Amino acid sequence: MASSAEFKFLETPVEFSVEDIEGAHLDALVITGIVNPVGPTLTFLATVGRAPERPLVYAMLNPFRCEVKQIGTFTDGETWFPDQAFADLFQYLSGSCPTLVLMSKSLDSETRSRVTENLFSHFDDAEGIIENVRDFFGDPMNRVSHSMGVDVPAPGPIPPEIQQAEWNEVVSDTRHIWPELRAFMVAWDGSINKTLISDQMKYGALQTERMKSILFSTLESVWMPEPIREEPVAPKADPQRPLPAPQSLDEVRQSLLDYGSWAALRGDNLLQFMGRCMLLYGREVDSALVPHLSALYDLVRDQIDPEHRKLELQRISVAAEKFNLAACTLLPPLVCDDDPWVVSTAMLDYIALSHPEPDGLPFEFSELDNLFRKRTFASPGGALGGIITSGDRRFHPKLHEWKHYLSKDDVRAATNCRTPFITHGEIVFWLDWAEELVDQRDPVSESILGLAASAVGLLGKNNPYDVIKDVERRFPAYGVKDTVVEIQSWDCATYANEIADRLYLLEAAEAPPKVFSAVLRAWGLQPRADLIDQFIPEDGSN
Repeated sequence: MASSAEFKFLETPVEFSVEDIEGAHLDALVITGIVNPVGPTLTFLATVGRAPERPLVYAMLNPFRCEVKQIGTFTDGETWFPDQAFADLFQYLSGSCPTLVLMSKSLDSETRSRVTENLFSHFDDAEGIIENVRDFFGDPMNRVSHSMGVDVPAPGPIPPEIQQAEWNEVVSDTRHIWPELRAFMVAWDGSINKTLISDQMKYGALQTERMKSILFSTLESVWMPEPIREEPVAPKADPQRPLPAPQSLDEVRQSLLDYGSWAALRGDNLLQFMGRCMLLYGREVDSALVPHLSALYDLVRDQIDPEHRKLELQRISVAAEKFNLAACTLLPPLVCDDDPWVVSTAMLDYIALSHPEPDGLPFEFSELDNLFRKRTFASPGGALGGIITSGDRRFHPKLHEWKHYLSKDDVRAATNCRTPFITHGEIVFWLDWAEELVDQRDPVSESILGLAASAVGLLGKNNPYDVIKDVERRFPAYGVKDTVVEIQSWDCATYANEIADRLYLLEAAEAPPKVFSAVLRAWGLQPRADLIDQFIPEDGSN
């Protein structure tokens, strides 16, 4: 009689660690992935080793939190019943519906389809997630940005064969799987290296190369479609000769003052020269350098994409903190950059280098006051948004003065500035502004009310750590032990109850369609307005 392959599940799982599975032979039964720029998650169920009877493990890997445990054993056999076997496995999958799904290559295509369809039945949000995948087919980065409330270009036409395809066919298409894998790895690295997290968190994260080594070892055991045929690679640009190191600060100064010496710089050389000049300014605080720095940064802005500008800015900020430089080190990008993402980062670094007055506010705020009043910022929304995301409520009196210098588009930009860590201060700022506007019925006030409401809703909906903290900043960052002091913290459900009365009063006061009905749903609360008066997004989401 032929023996059957068999799963035996443990009553109490045995805790493993990531180190226990690194370098081991992993035979994955199912792999799922969630692409999220602040919390990408890889989950898999796999056997470990090559023995006839071997451990069956569940692994949930996130850059900042990992869980690995043995949930049972797997015994080889000549036959097996995958539909029931995988149905038993899926009880260990939870959370949001994945957009990357890969099944064991031991399954034939028909069985893979059935098993994948069964997997989606375990997730309440599967329909909305997969339809979003269909709408942004093959374009995971814009799909994720759109789901987080970021303005993105309208998706292109859906391929005809995908329009009516079943869910399992959509996620199994090579045009979906390969871009999704690449987006997952970009999101993983970005969540560690391109978000405003502490050095301690970066150090403790599961680094990208370690994640890849585990992921790639599991990919050998799952079915993968043929990769997308890439377009021919464009010829590489001629390598630049490295920028020679300056012999003195005076040499940097003379080069900055001589437009002809840097006007033709491009790429890394241009970024490197900008960094030297900004650090020089932070050391000498010489106003005679300002027009030259402005012209230099205008060239940087025109030649270098925002992502690379932000990366260079982070390196400059680290050096400025190391050498105790003045906050004005960050003024060129803060004033001249037109990308809110870059400017909000520059603002947080500017605050970190500031010095406190007796009332606790940075002395350098007086400079910001002039810049807002004179409308000097190329992106005032990014500048205001950066201070809002700092979470320090002591800044609010000034923020409420400066907000009046912003256009509606600037306010929209400010609402899109956020970090992975949600604070009580930023939520309170938007609620306070909403309460100022809710009784006004002019179009501009109602429009900005909608933006403030959207900000509160997105902060409730997109919280990767399920925690809200009330914090104060300490300045300068190089002179204190703890740059951010936690006053109080709440989990999302508790915090929703804390602000519920304010949300319900706003819902009751605003004119239909009531945007705060959607905000209440985003925080897990039930709206009280009549359904006909509630704002319902076109896609039906909260």
